[in-house]
Amino acid sequence: MKAVNDPSPTTDGPAGDDVIALDDVRFSYDGGATWALDGITLRVRRGERCCLVGANGSGKSTLSRLMAALAAPDGGTVRLAGRTVFSDADGARPDAYRQARRLIGAVFQNPADQIVTTTVEDDVAFGPENLAVPAGEIGERIRRSLADVSMGDARRADPTNLSGGQQQRVAIAGQLAMDSRTLVLDEPTAMLDPDARLEVLATLDRLQEHGVTIVLVTHHDDEIRPTDHVVRLDHGHVVFDGTGADPCPVAGAGDPAVRAPEDTGAPVTTPLDEGSPFDDAPAPAVRFRHVTFGYPDAEIPAIDDVSVTIRRGETVALIGHNGSGKTTFARLLAGLETPQHGEIAVDGLVVAAPRRSPLAALRRTASAGLAADNDEPYGNDWPKGTAAMSPRDSEVADAADREWLRRAPSRRAGRRERRELHRRVGYVMQHPERQLFADTVADDVAFGPKSWGLSGDDVHARVVEALELAGILDLADRRPGELSGGQRRLAAIAGVLACRPSVLVMDEPTAGLDAAARRRIHDVIRQLKLQGVTVLLVTHAMDEVSELADRIVLFGAPPRSFAVTPDKPARKTRLRGRLQQVNRRHLEGANSQRHWQERRARAAALANGQPDPAPAAVRQAAPSFDRVAAASSQESSTNERFSWVSSLDPRVKALGFLVLMFSAFAMSSWWAVLVGAVVAVGLVAASRIRPSRLLRQVHAFLALFLVMGLLNVFVVRSGTPLWTIGRFAITDDGVDTALLYMARFSIVIVLGAVMLETTTPTALTDAFGSLLSPLRALHVHAQEIALVLSLALRFLPTLGAEAKAIVEAQGCRGGSVDSGSPCRRMRAMCAVVVPMFAAALRHADNLSLALDARCYEEGLDRTHWRRYHVGPRDVAFAGIVAAQIVAIVLLQL
Repeated sequence: MKAVNDPSPTTDGPAGDDVIALDDVRFSYDGGATWALDGITLRVRRGERCCLVGANGSGKSTLSRLMAALAAPDGGTVRLAGRTVFSDADGARPDAYRQARRLIGAVFQNPADQIVTTTVEDDVAFGPENLAVPAGEIGERIRRSLADVSMGDARRADPTNLSGGQQQRVAIAGQLAMDSRTLVLDEPTAMLDPDARLEVLATLDRLQEHGVTIVLVTHHDDEIRPTDHVVRLDHGHVVFDGTGADPCPVAGAGDPAVRAPEDTGAPVTTPLDEGSPFDDAPAPAVRFRHVTFGYPDAEIPAIDDVSVTIRRGETVALIGHNGSGKTTFARLLAGLETPQHGEIAVDGLVVAAPRRSPLAALRRTASAGLAADNDEPYGNDWPKGTAAMSPRDSEVADAADREWLRRAPSRRAGRRERRELHRRVGYVMQHPERQLFADTVADDVAFGPKSWGLSGDDVHARVVEALELAGILDLADRRPGELSGGQRRLAAIAGVLACRPSVLVMDEPTAGLDAAARRRIHDVIRQLKLQGVTVLLVTHAMDEVSELADRIVLFGAPPRSFAVTPDKPARKTRLRGRLQQVNRRHLEGANSQRHWQERRARAAALANGQPDPAPAAVRQAAPSFDRVAAASSQESSTNERFSWVSSLDPRVKALGFLVLMFSAFAMSSWWAVLVGAVVAVGLVAASRIRPSRLLRQVHAFLALFLVMGLLNVFVVRSGTPLWTIGRFAITDDGVDTALLYMARFSIVIVLGAVMLETTTPTALTDAFGSLLSPLRALHVHAQEIALVLSLALRFLPTLGAEAKAIVEAQGCRGGSVDSGSPCRRMRAMCAVVVPMFAAALRHADNLSLALDARCYEEGLDRTHWRRYHVGPRDVAFAGIVAAQIVAIVLLQL
């Protein structure tokens, strides 16, 4: 996007009722060679809802940024919030843009790029702080905004640990806290589950009732009300400007990048109720047995004691609320995570399993044909000549086997098995931009076939086949960064299809796509089913479930987070009917004002804690995802760790810990080390950090200090020799120095870990900025330095996750940076480094837009809603620090 830096003065006429007015607006990304927007003229009146619709790549996101005062066009006239911010005569007007951004809020397509701090409540407070809202009022705005999006229980959470849908709601809350009178939202519900989507829509309804103007970019027809103002774009032109009740051109018509299935003559499979041609397949494609997996330091497992079998050729939908474990299940299946307990097998290949239970090995004899038992992954790998067991003994052994799977630690498959797994399983990730790493779309699609050693002709044939199947053959020579979000998703799918997996996992493949692109992906899934490919579809779209799925896996709240629908045709028919009933009530009522009002009224009542106005039958049929999510959030909130150390003023804590850490280097006697160790152990206890957690944080450093300490044994020559090894003598002074060295550095690293563990990065940077604030009198940009540090702490993990995703995407398609010949490893490493630079630039660009949207400016006089005060605990901590310094000095005398 272009920078808004023209110094021309602002002149305004009467504002009228038009909050947004564009006249003959043009915008180009390539200096006028092509036009992303061409001749756009439209009006958005105060208090109305304007829905921007159209095919992927039609210019909706570009137009939304112009309407949110985040970009300037190349030509035309733009009036925002009653101010002329751009005209052909004067160009861009920076002061007018700044004033407009105070009244217009923006929510981006990817919420992770809009979150600028490491704590939810601090992120919501960032905008009001930039607007100099009084500190006392900011707290109320945080509470109200998070309540509006049902995220009040997560206010102290780290946004980077939230699911995509939860991050989306936090981003919306950040704009609500700024009391923006106009909201421009770029597909804010794309990654939300159905109930969460209704809550967001109900929130927008309430805001509109209070006079807020809404501009909504959407692909969902059910989000368009009959009274809404609808603007449809096609190749940068407005092709429709009317209301939701008027006839509207077909979405995606004429878009060559995403053609509908009927335009290609692609085959369509038989209906769901007629069953799958693979129902009689002799063996399962995927089997989970008592699988449990939890992320490090999580209060509860992401999935707990999961058991399911998926047969070859089935299409299975994985559904559930945001954060319920669907993506975790997909990652376990793709071999990107290893479960703590349980067994996973794919096409007979054991991906993860514990050591075999001795009792389980006695269940059956080899002559009983155990190798033919499809429920056992080990085949003939059983003791020969085992005595036959009685039914009672067999039942006991089965129970012992199940208990063993639940409790025994699982082992990760070896490198060879993982490579074979990646040959069989294709994984389309949730964020397609992280899965594209080559210069062109064709090169990216060719990466997998090349990694598997195919010849040049075979690689070319695979690339053409996959691009044609995805309907993007005309994009083969385009750079992935030039594509729209929907086109990037289709390119990522094509790259996986080129590997011809037997099991395909697709995580939200149609999120953010227009109707034509969704139909294209649906047709791809049907065609893969005819070819015998097993498809696991992570989705929030109930229409996709009823249309494509043979069975459902429903994720919910622990400890039993799993349910599978019976797969008999009669039960599938009833399942489809129930889904369609819920679908009609929750997802297909767009053209019925009564249905729409019922949906919104129900969501608004539930969000406000009022009784559910929906009929009992509807409440019974509708899945209660939000109640599960709220219960999980509340549980994690009440279990939040609180300690004496975490409650300290971060300024006092930072200074105190730094003094303690530096004082450790002055410890030259064991008595001084003992004093430092006692203080360090006391602070660990006062921080309530589990020793195992602390050890995980510091064990690598301790190993390094051990090696460095041992070197001192051979360097120090003074003292009494204890052992002589060749020309080297190990003396008592050398041993003492080595142990003293390791002890001092261990104290330093433990203290540093305690400080970082009990202080959020945002609090650390706030403390840093506060301590540097006196330097502002010397024209030192203390506030900007603190912000840069905060953003670095926020986005370094994001870039790390980006690199990890690229490496994982390569691994899933046969590439690896840690295996193969040196040339192959170098090529794989280059395929990581180059897109990492591109990702860093992309994040930097999006970050600048996020700061603009939150009204941040250099030298701004900001308020701070967190007021730090030195209390009795801080004084006591300072006394402990002073006492240690005095003790060390006295012991050195």
